[in-house]
Amino acid sequence: MQILEMKLIPSSGGCFELTANGKLLYSKLSEGKFPNEELILKQLEELMAEVK
Repeated sequence: MQILEMKLIPSSGGCFELTANGKLLYSKLSEGKFPNEELILKQLEELMAEVK
């Protein structure tokens, strides 16, 4: 599986949420901080493995 598109959707109130295929992978509102790049890549890799 390949990621064909990534889209940044602006919002307000300090929101930063990462979703893929309708699944919430990370929420700054829940965690209270931005994710690091390694965490994002790991979660995307796991999601892609599930879809295969």
